[in-house]
Amino acid sequence: MKLRILTASVLALTCFFCIAEARASAKVRAAESAAVQSYDRTGSTVDVTKFDTVDEVVDALYAAVSYGRGGECNWVALRELFMPGAIFLQPSLPGTLRKARTIDEFCEDALRFAQESRAAQTKGFYERIIKRRTTRFGDAATCHVIFELRFDPQSPTPMARGLDSVQLVYGEGRWWIASIATEHESLDQLLPPKLLGE
Repeated sequence: MKLRILTASVLALTCFFCIAEARASAKVRAAESAAVQSYDRTGSTVDVTKFDTVDEVVDALYAAVSYGRGGECNWVALRELFMPGAIFLQPSLPGTLRKARTIDEFCEDALRFAQESRAAQTKGFYERIIKRRTTRFGDAATCHVIFELRFDPQSPTPMARGLDSVQLVYGEGRWWIASIATEHESLDQLLPPKLLGE
């Protein structure tokens, strides 16, 4: 009987901590969401007249996700680039299906990285375009971007390189990003010379 009571007490205590942890996690995610929550486009200060070409939108994208020491992404500018319902397809484990992430989820991840990465806090984070190739037909376009990642913009060697496949559509007098699929370079998967223009 004592063993049953002890077992029941341990289970109850475990459940309590699990619930408390879940509530704490939910509060953290709610705070992160509030920090990068959606805003009223009518009050935006971003000049959307600069988005009438694909190159202008792509340039603005990489400028928005780059920042100096102690900084963060330009959330307003970043959100202004994407059409409603836009998705991000980030790298996943080999052979597994990628999960489509929303602009809110992407911003939450980026904010968490900016707050928790010591290198980003002390040096900054810079994503630079080294090559791009755009294919357009009517109001649809695909821009393949080869990018480099650095904490220190003066570093001669990037910490990573990769490919962003950016899908864009034209409407309401400007270009919008509809989706971005990202693939990082690795020792087993080098960027092909054709994409690098070599």
